[in-house]
Amino acid sequence: MALRFDLSECGDVNFVIELFNNHKGEPFTYLADTQLFKLFSRLEFCRIFEVKANQVTVGGIYPMNYMYNCGWLGGLLVHKNYRRRGIGRKLLKKSLEWLNTTYTYAFVELENIAARNLFEGWASTLSIGDLAIIERKYELRPIVEGAETKPQT
Repeated sequence: MALRFDLSECGDVNFVIELFNNHKGEPFTYLADTQLFKLFSRLEFCRIFEVKANQVTVGGIYPMNYMYNCGWLGGLLVHKNYRRRGIGRKLLKKSLEWLNTTYTYAFVELENIAARNLFEGWASTLSIGDLAIIERKYELRPIVEGAETKPQT
């Protein structure tokens, strides 16, 4: 019997928080502030989408619709046992359809090759708007008195 994946707006953000907690310590997997996440989930400009398999949350994403027709994508995570099955693509597509913005941004760490490939694959085929991947890498340098220091971008 084939496993069925159901994508919907998340009714209880605790299931998505649990998904993040189950992957704690893995590279590129963190939800910095769960209270802020819960607050955002109640606001009109944010949605949380999840994918369930057999009533269990196996993927999630939270798009936010900012001002000036700009969107932001955050928190894309698929359970490690369910990756490479199209769940990330489905979550990304649903988020972009909901946003329907001219510009959509995603902050992706340089070393996160899987996420970069997913987002860059969409950037060339989007008809909803543009997906810009902004990459920033900061270097920690000692502060020398009298010298101006700036992050390396």
